[in-house]
Amino acid sequence: MSVKCVICGEINLVPIRKRMESTEVYDSLGECLDCGCVLNTKSLSKCGTTEEINQKGSDFYIKDKFDFDTYTKSLESFSNLLSNITNPQSGYTKYDHFVDFGCGTGALGMCALSHYKKVSFVDHDLRGMNFILENWSGDLTFNEIQKINVHDSIDKIEGQVDMVAMWHVLEHICNPLEVLSEIKDKLSDSGGVCAQVPGFKDEYVEDAHYVFYNPDSLKKLFTKAGFREVKYAWDRENHFYTAFALK
Repeated sequence: MSVKCVICGEINLVPIRKRMESTEVYDSLGECLDCGCVLNTKSLSKCGTTEEINQKGSDFYIKDKFDFDTYTKSLESFSNLLSNITNPQSGYTKYDHFVDFGCGTGALGMCALSHYKKVSFVDHDLRGMNFILENWSGDLTFNEIQKINVHDSIDKIEGQVDMVAMWHVLEHICNPLEVLSEIKDKLSDSGGVCAQVPGFKDEYVEDAHYVFYNPDSLKKLFTKAGFREVKYAWDRENHFYTAFALK
């Protein structure tokens, strides 16, 4: 497979053995022998095209169809994560500006409003965030609403930020090294990144997932992007990896 790895840049991919009845997507998967990540070469070839950008239909953001109860409950699942990040033992020591990068409908950032002085929601497709701000208020106070900033690029945020969270975002990015390098430049001296990704598993294979990471490939990616003290946690039940890294 003559495709460069998005982490190490080497052309050293071996095809993944077929294990599914539908093999069209599976045939395009290759494992990098240097990094250990698995690349979806077919999807990577479409990266940045109109076909790729318009994957999500506009009917997802219709008020009568959106499950607001599930959205509200999802905020609870992020409470423990925010508590861990803001624990002094985590290594993150500054809580001024939080960024929900690839925010979608912004559940993680909404949780951060009670922990940080300012929260920015960043996504190249802001339909989800704008939909939530127009149709859901939850239990937000006036002061929390005043903390909210929405951008389609992290470059548009003024000044530096202290924490960037990427929740199931990295696997959708075809140039992760470039994106992480840009994020690092935006971080304050004591800033960091928290990112969760799905590991390689049959049920996670889809066109929208460009890269599947494991602990080694995550550490190589963040280290190459200039981060230090890269750690990870493993959700055994769901086969998710969460990386923590400091600038």
